[in-house]
Amino acid sequence: MLFASYVAGATILAVLPSAFLIARYIAKRAKRLPWTVDDTLLVLSLFCLYLVEAAFFVAMLAGHVRQHIYTATKANLRITLIVLWLFRIPMALSITLTRCAITIFFIRMLFTQTFPRLRQIGTVMNQSSASSHM
Repeated sequence: MLFASYVAGATILAVLPSAFLIARYIAKRAKRLPWTVDDTLLVLSLFCLYLVEAAFFVAMLAGHVRQHIYTATKANLRITLIVLWLFRIPMALSITLTRCAITIFFIRMLFTQTFPRLRQIGTVMNQSSASSHM
């Protein structure tokens, strides 16, 4: 029962970002908008999320994360904590990439005449993104 609920939750949490990115890509194609840096960062973030999901499923199938904490022995608990600690690296990278994408998106969208330096940064980022994907 515990395994099935983890698989269901992990699947839902992996499908939702994918659906969001597909919808974003379709909307950009419909409006003929160029691919930007924040799109690339979101795709890389989703890739890191899939790495975590795949590693989590492998750890569960191997039996390292499958037991309840009250029934685990000290050796099993140590392996479980090591495996879960290793998941932090790609997850932190995924969260960082998502935050950078959101920041770049807001810089691009909210630059105005009031903040000329912010406008310049947003324009340079958008031009470098457009030139790198041609």
